[in-house]
Amino acid sequence: MLRKWQCALTGELRLTQRLHRGSAVTRILSLQDVRRSREFYEKGYWRNETFYMLLRQRAQSTPDRFLLRDTNSRLSYRAALEWVDAVAAKLHDAGLREGDRLSIWLPSRVESALILLACSRMGYVCNTSLHRDHTCDEVMHLLKRAGSVALFAQPGYGADSDRRDIFELVKDLAE
Repeated sequence: MLRKWQCALTGELRLTQRLHRGSAVTRILSLQDVRRSREFYEKGYWRNETFYMLLRQRAQSTPDRFLLRDTNSRLSYRAALEWVDAVAAKLHDAGLREGDRLSIWLPSRVESALILLACSRMGYVCNTSLHRDHTCDEVMHLLKRAGSVALFAQPGYGADSDRRDIFELVKDLAE
């Protein structure tokens, strides 16, 4: 399973080179406040566990039970945990650090969930708001606005993928 993921990273599914560090967003608009956060924790609506912690717990207790599936893949908790740990290590080796923003421009597939879980493990902010109907120019604008330092994307995905290549465009954002 791990080999398949590594091939996907170097083939059909790509992590761009590290993007720019400038223009990081310093303000987050939210209706949430400290009092309400405390209330949510006290009532048990929120917990101190991350999605990654929950994945790891389930991988230990029910490793062979299936967690994720799409039209091409079906993964157990154990396999998902292996993939997530491998992706997290690759991102860390690429220079990402806690608090960095990473964007995903992919169709609904297993890899999208695994990348989100890797972000949860490492403390990265995961931007999943990029839609297939966006053009490459729109995605570039959103990457800059979000302060993304990395992008996972699929070649040939997006509204103008027949004319534009997101991987060529993001080279301009690389340090």
